[in-house]
Amino acid sequence: MNFFTSVSGLLFPSLEQQGELPDRKASDSIALLQTKLGTNYLAEEHEWLLRDIYKLGNLSERSGVDFENQSNGYKYLGFQREDPISDLRGGGILSLENIHFIMSAQNELAIAMIQKRKNRDLGANFPWAAAGVNVTRMLATIFEVVQASGAGTVSYTKKTYWHMLQDENGFNRLYVCAFKLLDTIYDEEDADYMMFPNVVNKTKERLEEILKRMNSVEEVEAALLGMHSSLPGATPPSSRSSNINNNTA
Repeated sequence: MNFFTSVSGLLFPSLEQQGELPDRKASDSIALLQTKLGTNYLAEEHEWLLRDIYKLGNLSERSGVDFENQSNGYKYLGFQREDPISDLRGGGILSLENIHFIMSAQNELAIAMIQKRKNRDLGANFPWAAAGVNVTRMLATIFEVVQASGAGTVSYTKKTYWHMLQDENGFNRLYVCAFKLLDTIYDEEDADYMMFPNVVNKTKERLEEILKRMNSVEEVEAALLGMHSSLPGATPPSSRSSNINNNTA
């Protein structure tokens, strides 16, 4: 029995409750997330995020420069080009905010994940930051921030976990959990670069099952960040505030 079997079946029994539609607060959160998903990077509004990521990723120490909009150093973090903004396709400014959040709220975890990818052979690896854009898109699909193509009106399905978006940082905190889950499944599967789309699909399936069995964001964090961790820094955060790039669930 592996960790995920325990999480989904034994340690956390199924919740006997009917799903509900998102309430007003959750709906407002979805609308804001949709706006961010469709918003492109504007230096005058969003450069502070990139500056923080540059610093939190220790790129200043590596380059000897306080900040650069474009730098080969971004590739160290798993962006695929010297211009990191070019990797945000499909994730908008929301994906940059998510990457910023994991690097600020869980810096030790983020750096350990990045370094682990650097220590593996290229063919058995994935670019961390570019993968993070896929995680944003995957989580946006789970919470129906991404609506069915061509849908004329916004409609939602009943879920038992809409209330998790009521937390101001609920989506960000679940993003950290989802990214850690993807990283773990990638290693479980002994995956390589070409298997990345399958890993994303498995991550989505397992995360949805876990969300159905949890009462709160804190419980998801405890399950995915506080147990069976092989990485330093993988502890629940506080409630404070190529091919891979084209794979969208």
